[in-house]
Amino acid sequence: MRRKSSASSSLIAAIKTLTHWRVSGFPLVLLTPLIGFMLGVPTTKMIPAMIGYSMGGLIFFLWGGVAAALSASVARAGLLIALIALPLYVPALIFGVQMIDAGFNSPSFMLLSASTLFARGVAPAAMGAALRLAAE
Repeated sequence: MRRKSSASSSLIAAIKTLTHWRVSGFPLVLLTPLIGFMLGVPTTKMIPAMIGYSMGGLIFFLWGGVAAALSASVARAGLLIALIALPLYVPALIFGVQMIDAGFNSPSFMLLSASTLFARGVAPAAMGAALRLAAE
C-alpha cells in the first residue's frame, strides 16, 4: 500500500539540493577571493569569479542530484553517477571559465545564467521522477 505524502518528491529533492549547496557550496563562494589571491587571479576578476562559481556550483549540485537520484536503486553506483553527471557539468565549466575571463559583458555570462535557470527548472523534476522510479 502506497503512503500518501503531503510534499512531492520533486520539492523535497529541490530543497535538499539547495540546502546542500547552501551548506557546502556557498562557503566556497565566500572563500573565492582568498583562493583567487593565492592562485594569482587579478583582483578585477574576483567578483566575476564569485558569481561564476556560485552559478556553476549550483549547476553542479543540481545535476549531481539528478545523477544520484537516477542511480539510487543501483548498488555501488559511483561510476554510474560520474558517467551521468560529467557530460552535464561540461557546459557550466566552459561558460564559467569564459565568463571569468571576459567579464559580465560577454555571451558566456548569459549562457551560464541560462544554464543555471535551466538546471534550476528541470533538475528538481528529474530528481523527483527518478526517485519515484527507484521507490517502485
